[in-house]
Amino acid sequence: IGGDVFGGGSLAPVTGSPIVTAVAGSSGTRLFGGGKGETADITGNTTVTVSGGAFTDVFGGGDAADVLTGGTTVTISGGTMSGAVYGGGNEAGVSGNAGITVSNATILNGVYGGCNVTGTIGGDVNLLLSSGTIGAEEAKTSVHGGGYGKNTTVSGDVTVNLGTKGQSYDGTVIYGDIYGGSALGSVNSNTADTTRLNLYKGKIYGNAYGGGLGDSITEALVYGTVKVLLDGAAFNISYSDDAYRVPLSGRLYGCNNVNGTPKGEVYVTVLSTTPLNGGAHTLGTYEVQGVYGGGNAAAYDPTDPNTPTYVLVDGCDDISIEYVYGGGTAAPVPATNVTIIGAFEICYVFGGGNGKSRVYGGENPGADVGLKGGVSYGTGDKIGTTQVIILGGTIHNVFGGSNTKGDVPNGTNVILGDENPQICAFNVDNVYGGGNEAYLSGSSEIILNCIEGLDEIYGGSRMADIDDDVNLHILSGTFGKVFGGNEESGAISGSITVTIEESGCLPIKIGELYGGGNRA
Repeated sequence: IGGDVFGGGSLAPVTGSPIVTAVAGSSGTRLFGGGKGETADITGNTTVTVSGGAFTDVFGGGDAADVLTGGTTVTISGGTMSGAVYGGGNEAGVSGNAGITVSNATILNGVYGGCNVTGTIGGDVNLLLSSGTIGAEEAKTSVHGGGYGKNTTVSGDVTVNLGTKGQSYDGTVIYGDIYGGSALGSVNSNTADTTRLNLYKGKIYGNAYGGGLGDSITEALVYGTVKVLLDGAAFNISYSDDAYRVPLSGRLYGCNNVNGTPKGEVYVTVLSTTPLNGGAHTLGTYEVQGVYGGGNAAAYDPTDPNTPTYVLVDGCDDISIEYVYGGGTAAPVPATNVTIIGAFEICYVFGGGNGKSRVYGGENPGADVGLKGGVSYGTGDKIGTTQVIILGGTIHNVFGGSNTKGDVPNGTNVILGDENPQICAFNVDNVYGGGNEAYLSGSSEIILNCIEGLDEIYGGSRMADIDDDVNLHILSGTFGKVFGGNEESGAISGSITVTIEESGCLPIKIGELYGGGNRA
């Protein structure tokens, strides 16, 4: 067939449930489960199955015709799509749920759980990518739980699964990014709903976002909660060729890319990472470039501003990450909460954001916590604060604050160790209550519990000013060198208080103790 294929009519409606099946050797331009014109609505469900052949675009819904009372099911188990696959219609909505399952197929221009151009999915979206290829190395594309276009909406829950838990066979290769949300549109219009992005099995040659993709004009909004889970999928890490090493891939964000925000809570959980080409974990060879609670050049602006991002890393021998941030890249968040239970290796943990790396195409404007455009998010008790809890794992550097640009006006809090027996070995090199090179206008606090060994602790920053007080509490454990102040440079304008009170599970042993800084 040289042109389009429709399960419904051209101008006349259909009462019933169309079924469209394409097998090996079939071909066409666009394949629709629904009808063509605005008067060719479907009263029922639509089913589209592609096991082979070659098409441009595949739609679960219609071209301009809505699916009035039912949902859509799209199953792609073979064939090549030179365009994209949509759970909804082209310029048409679906009253019920939209489901897409992809395996053993090549889709060159992306997968979208929602509609194209315009249209609402009235129910939930479920998207499963089991195997096959999305995009191409020379032409990257994206996967979205929502639709494509500022006039597309998903009313209910969105679930995007890259592979399944425990999947033994090779997963999907994605040459591009994967999103829980939409491209320019919105999801979770029912604000009690949730967008879930589960990354189990597959290879991502781009980045992953719990939220959506906006542009310089249009916000992509997620009105409900966002939950991102990384448990086995592999990321390729690449950088631009310039001297600044701008990360181009290998990052996981809880929030949006470019513009827009989740309006509910954001949870990022990492349970395992995988070397890109398999094999064992290797020290110094990181498998994920960065994990972020916030967004990439997109502020996290929840309906309740007294809402932190939540980042949890929990995998004693299974996780390798270069950077973990509570905040975003070149984007603010109201507050953060980072918990590390265990990891094979993490190079840097920051309670704040990434104001260090250049963003693609320009300088990084910074990543404040609690400040949006220099103005406070509000007056809640969490706004402008970070909390970092380290219970185990091999971690080289821990910071309560941000990397280079990013203030935390109401204070940082770092807690290390716990009175309960550690599930994962605790192996931390350096700890800083403040940031790396980032100015801190708020206070800095570290609490040290039941630690068998830690090399160096600084109540302040590595090399940046702190305009408030520094408080360091040592309750239990063994420490090489303890400094109340900064490491390399920067001034502390407030007081420095080091409190030593043996009240934990281990006696306190300190090699060298200084109330001030090292070279600062």
